[in-house]
Amino acid sequence: SMLTDGTGDYIYERQWGSDVDENAKFQSPKGIAVDKEDAIYVTDQLSYPVQKFDKRLNFMERWAGNSTDPGSFKLPEGICFDASGNIYVADTQNNRIQKFTPDMVFSLEWESHQPDDIAISNDGLLFSANGSVINVYNPETGVYQFTLPPPDGGLPSLHGIAFDTANNFYAVGASDKIYKYRPDGVNSWSYIATWTVPQSGVFLPNLTSMTTDPDNNIYVTDTRGYRVVKMDSTGSFVKDLGGPLYGTGDGMFMSDMKGISYGPDGFIYVADSRNNRIQKLTTDLVYVGQFGEHGFAPGEFNNPRAVKGTPDGKYYVVDSYNNRIQMFEKKQLGTNSKAIIVAGGGNDNNSLWPSTKVVSDLAAWVLGYQGFSPENIKYQSAEYI
Repeated sequence: SMLTDGTGDYIYERQWGSDVDENAKFQSPKGIAVDKEDAIYVTDQLSYPVQKFDKRLNFMERWAGNSTDPGSFKLPEGICFDASGNIYVADTQNNRIQKFTPDMVFSLEWESHQPDDIAISNDGLLFSANGSVINVYNPETGVYQFTLPPPDGGLPSLHGIAFDTANNFYAVGASDKIYKYRPDGVNSWSYIATWTVPQSGVFLPNLTSMTTDPDNNIYVTDTRGYRVVKMDSTGSFVKDLGGPLYGTGDGMFMSDMKGISYGPDGFIYVADSRNNRIQKLTTDLVYVGQFGEHGFAPGEFNNPRAVKGTPDGKYYVVDSYNNRIQMFEKKQLGTNSKAIIVAGGGNDNNSLWPSTKVVSDLAAWVLGYQGFSPENIKYQSAEYI
């Protein structure tokens, strides 16, 4: 389950979940966000809290859930941050957006009908996907500003929103369409275009998540076409990867890909949920590698929903059905990296040998996850001497 792509290895480091701390567990984690200090925030769908971790995935703080009190949530979805580090949470089933200081102190709340994905524009406005409409708020006061004008025929149920580097706004929903808006003045945005993603196979596309790159290209997951699609900044189709049939091979996908993100290393990461893996692609949609497989052990996944990277080479995966967050780190391993395991005697009179061997075998397994290849692990014991 370790990815080696020629530039380094993605190695399992640690996890956080119900087996770590009884007071701060997950039950179907969904959303993940990273602030400018590389702190990690995770929303949970069933136990309702929002939890905060440092970049080593050490637990820092949590907001409790399942009430209408300030700082409590029901089915929280999206998280975003403003330039000052304030935190905004889409408190979906409480029909509100809550604001907190960078120290996680409750600051403000305002009404918003079942907000899902939320994002802050370059000019400091908060955009919220509310079903099939996009509402815009002043995050300083929580005051509603305007609703983005819908295209002819309206918007579908929205699944993802994003900004590019030019502050253009994009939205995708349960359709084959990408909707583009741009600012045209103070507190004024205009609808620009609707882009149609070309069909692959017999089914119309169903776009479920999106991301952008620094060149303002758009990448979307199409769960009916079992593929990732790239569109350029003018709305022209560039390329796709995967489809038209589902598959388990390199660069192929099952349905229900739940998350896509542009990593700080310049690659595209896709949560290939039903294949229980993370796939890594170039921005030209060339397959690079993958990590993860179905299972419950460290480095294995059960329906991963999202992946986020940080500039220091750490990648965090929402391992939803395993009720945990896993951290992987990209490491450069030298060709001379070796490890020696000294396991003790293996003669028939040593009653401790079976237990010793179990522990030493576990040590070898852990070293494998740390990036050591089998030929670089020397296993010394009387059994082999």
